[in-house]
Amino acid sequence: MGEGASPRHVEVLRLGHRPGRDPRLTTHLALTARAFRAQVFHLEPPDEELARRVRATTERFGGTFRVEGVRAWRPLLKGWKGTSVHLTMYGEDLDEVAPRLLASPGPYLVVVGGPKVPREVYEASTFNVAVTHQPHSEVAALAITLDRFLGTPRSELREGARLQVLPAARGKRVVDRNGQDVPGGEFDPELEEEGEEERHGEADQAVHLAHLSGSSQKEAPPRTRARSPTGPDTLELQ
Repeated sequence: MGEGASPRHVEVLRLGHRPGRDPRLTTHLALTARAFRAQVFHLEPPDEELARRVRATTERFGGTFRVEGVRAWRPLLKGWKGTSVHLTMYGEDLDEVAPRLLASPGPYLVVVGGPKVPREVYEASTFNVAVTHQPHSEVAALAITLDRFLGTPRSELREGARLQVLPAARGKRVVDRNGQDVPGGEFDPELEEEGEEERHGEADQAVHLAHLSGSSQKEAPPRTRARSPTGPDTLELQ
């Protein structure tokens, strides 16, 4: 299914973003929304730097996806003309609610909460849905839900794209807008932003693909276990 062919219009609302503290998680939520062909990512509160980085990805890989800052989420959620779906581990099972959800009128607003979700969100949403009742990542919940709404995205050259990643059994293959291989894993230097020094791992390549120069990446420090003063070691949740 190519971009624009989806029968459903889906937007995403990210609640409780903490600028400077949540850039990685919220960026991955935005990238997931874009990859699965959601149209808009509403970010509360606004974060222009994050929006700029995601906008740069859309300019390189195409499409019309955009990030819109939201200073007050209540008017958006409570005034939504369609179906709103709040993702929470305390909600109804996705498999059970899916037939009713997919039969509900669009457009659809998928709500992804932050550390503390007000009770109003549960009450204002058309559906409160759980992909699992075990602790899990918001990114996983969003991906699974959007897959139900819009299907698994295929490899495609989206409108206005400068770069396209092609499926490969081994290695990495990237082509430009003319279908020509970008040699050596390096990307058009005119797409690079001056002063970009930070290097990102595999999980961040969608945002920074045009920045990579083939140099080795710094490994992220391993996660540590925090020892409880009253009990056994517990895995620190990020």
